[in-house]
Amino acid sequence: MKKHWTGNAARNWFIRVALFVCLAAPLAGQTDEWQKYKNELGNFSALLPGEPKDSLNGDQSEHVSHLIQLNSGLLSYSVVYVITQEEQRVDEETFKPNRDLFFKGLPMCDVPSEDPASPPIHGYVGRSYHLNCTFNEKKMNSFGNLYWGKHYFYIVMGFYPPGDTMPAEIKKFTDSFAVLDASK
Repeated sequence: MKKHWTGNAARNWFIRVALFVCLAAPLAGQTDEWQKYKNELGNFSALLPGEPKDSLNGDQSEHVSHLIQLNSGLLSYSVVYVITQEEQRVDEETFKPNRDLFFKGLPMCDVPSEDPASPPIHGYVGRSYHLNCTFNEKKMNSFGNLYWGKHYFYIVMGFYPPGDTMPAEIKKFTDSFAVLDASK
């Protein structure tokens, strides 16, 4: 019997990833050299101001999961992708429980808005979010998209200091996200 993406393992994974991403301190220096980052296994590309780090998430026997992250000055850019072996339905009914599971792992975050994903990706259900979060008394804002496809679930988020308007660099990053092969 194949395991599905929902359940305790997924919930624990989301909590670990969310805390890791949100607590990561932006330490690297700012650079103006944006480059197209391409990840064949993750089936995506995005513009980034440097080379990101790729980390495995959780037990890889249930599903493949990676965190791609780059800290640059006070900004942080991340893509989390999960690959499921079993083909998933791509509709609101399957997107919503996984979205809710992700946000349940972020209990210290206020989600003031949900909008259509920008950019939309053909063959995926996607939504865009602004988040206001507090972790260990450290506040931060985030903007990004969640995308649900047949075999891939993406969390594409940029993080920036609270009180600031969203930096153009965050929007540049999220707008550049693209799936390499939408049939997957």
